[in-house]
Amino acid sequence: MKFAQGDPFSAMCYGFAHCYTAFTTGPMEIIMLIKIAVIAVLIVIVVSLFGALRSLVRNQEGDKQRTVKLLAYRVGFSALLLVLLGFAFAMGWIQPHGLKG
Repeated sequence: MKFAQGDPFSAMCYGFAHCYTAFTTGPMEIIMLIKIAVIAVLIVIVVSLFGALRSLVRNQEGDKQRTVKLLAYRVGFSALLLVLLGFAFAMGWIQPHGLKG
């Protein structure tokens, strides 16, 4: 998408994904949705991990399958989190920053 020199939108449109989000919902809403999704997936990962720990410590019949299933869910949600962060980075919604010291 090309803009004329001096057009106010030309400064904020530096990639296709950013141009698209700038004219639909706005980049701030997308960034907030990504943050909420990351926090939600992290909570699901922690809940799954502690559920597996609980079933491992309880050590009753049939809990071994539950432990394995919960740990598999944790691995799956961790992979989902990596894919989500990679996609958000590729679309330009999140950007890495260095440590300020």
